[in-house]
This record gives sequence, C-alpha cells and structure tokens, in this order.
Amino acid sequence: MSPKNTISIVQEVVAKNTQTDGSFAPNNTSDIYRYECNQGEYCWTAYVGSNPNSTGAQLFNAAVIDGPPPALSISIGWLFLYGRNPVGQSETVTAGAVGTSMLMQHEGPSGVGTVYVVFMGKTYYSDTVQVASGTAAESLDMVGKFAAVTAPGDIILSHLDADPDRKKAVDDILQMLNNVGANILS
Repeated sequence: MSPKNTISIVQEVVAKNTQTDGSFAPNNTSDIYRYECNQGEYCWTAYVGSNPNSTGAQLFNAAVIDGPPPALSISIGWLFLYGRNPVGQSETVTAGAVGTSMLMQHEGPSGVGTVYVVFMGKTYYSDTVQVASGTAAESLDMVGKFAAVTAPGDIILSHLDADPDRKKAVDDILQMLNNVGANILS
C-alpha cells in the first residue's frame, strides 16, 4: 500500500476545489496551498499560488502527480519546493534536484507562455537543480540562477542579478509566502 499524499491548506480555501484526479485550484488569487510529500526517499514541501498581480481569471492551476517520482505540476501560477528529491512540472518542463529549494513559475496561458525555474538555496542536500524540456536540459548551479523555458522548449539561462523584472517577480512571490507565515528561507 503506497502512502497517501495530503494537501494541507496555508490559507483558507474550499475543499471542493481539490478534484479526484489530484488537480486543484483556489477560489481567490491570494490563496496559497501547501503540499507535503513523504514517500520513502521523497521528503519535500511545496507551496502553490497564483502569480503576483493576477486576476480572478488567472488563478493557479496545479495537480498532484503520484509518480514515480511524486511531483507537483502547474499549468498557471508558481510552486516553491524544498526538501529532499523535490520535483516540479509544467506541461513542457520538469525540474528536480537531489534536494534543495527552487521556485517554478508559469507565466502566460496554459500550454504557452514561459516557465521559469529559479535555484533558491543550497540548504537542502545539493547544489544543483536539473531543468529539462523535450530534449534540452540545463543545470542551475548557483543561487539566483534561473532558466526561462519558452513554449517551443528553448532554455535560456540567466541570473536574478541580471534581470530586475524576474527578481521583482521572485521577491513578490517570497513576500506572498512570508505574508502567510511560510518562513521557507529562514
């Protein structure tokens, strides 16, 4: 019998939004869900939310992927994952590590737009995040380094210090997490 994954709620949301297929979406753009994964070697936490400044028509959409490996997938919004063997997915991108903290954000409509994966910290077992899209793959090996993955699957590497707009988006998401008491980087 495999262990059951649970979704616990950081802010109040209506339970009916969690579907039998594992997908879930909030009622409001300010809602943030927390997902805990404890399956053998996979021991991580993920927070999921809507993109900063999004409207009611742009609420996050996420799904639990039981694996292997167990993962959280987004088609709109962001994921902040940390712990041992975290895996985040979108329709076109997979990001994972032996253990670390990373932010994955999908901007634009589902299936198009850009997916960003940001290496957030080294405090959890390893120093790299692996990013893959189609046949392309890259490693993020420094805090603040990020991959921008376009809808065709191109991976463009940069650093938050070189992109003030991306840095602001990341800071806004971290502030959203801080506002609900998720002290993820402390």
